[in-house]
Order: sequence, then C-alpha cells, then structure tokens
Amino acid sequence: MTQAKIHPFVISHPALADLTAPLAERLQSQVILRRYEVGQSLCLDQQLPSELLLIVEGSARLMARDQGRLLTVEKLGPGSWVGLASFLRAGGCEEVSAAEPVLAAAIPDVLALELIADSSFYREACGNVLAAELAALLQCL
Repeated sequence: MTQAKIHPFVISHPALADLTAPLAERLQSQVILRRYEVGQSLCLDQQLPSELLLIVEGSARLMARDQGRLLTVEKLGPGSWVGLASFLRAGGCEEVSAAEPVLAAAIPDVLALELIADSSFYREACGNVLAAELAALLQCL
C-alpha cells in the first residue's frame, strides 16, 4: 500500500459535495490516498476499521463466507464506500479485497464519525450499505 496526495474525485463525490466548509476543509487536509494491489485486503470482517475508504479507481470484492468458502457478494467500484457498514454497526462486518489495483481515499475514523453525523453525508452515503450488512447477517444463519 502506498500513499499519495488527495484526488479531486473525493470532494466531488455526492455524499461529500454538500459538507459545511469547516468539515470539507478538514476532509481535504486529512484524507490520504492509498493504493492496494490485487488480492490485498481493504477491510476485514472481524475488525472495526480505523479508517473509512472511498474507492477512487479500480474495483474490489465484498465477500462473505458460506460453508468455509469465500464468495463475492458485490463488486465495488469508484464511488463505493468500504468500512461504512462497519462504522454504522460499530463492529466489523465487511470482508473486502482488491479485485484489481485500487486507489482509495482513506478518511481517519474520528473524521469518519463526524461525517456520519452530518445529515447530508448520511442521506447520500448511508443508504447504500445494505449488501455488507445483509452478508454479515446471512453469515450468522
């Protein structure tokens, strides 16, 4: 995993476009771009992540275990959030690995919690995390 400077895609994402000026400035100053290679984990299902990831380039797989085998639940691409369902549940529930090289914006956990508390972010981003939560619930069955 390597680090790089902020990408313009991050601020133009619909969930981040209407943030208050102070929150947008903090986002711009704290986001770090990370590169993940094929097969590298972006998020582990038994761990609460320390950062929220927004996929900027590439694709990843949201996976679930079925009788000991890992199966792809959903393919994630640019604009997809990784770790958001885990933050909302306050517990790890996402097993995500890079399907191809991925560039992701990493948002530190403290800032991620502030974003989740922001009504515009919550409205735009949090309505689309159903697949990760469903996968976690189905694994319990």
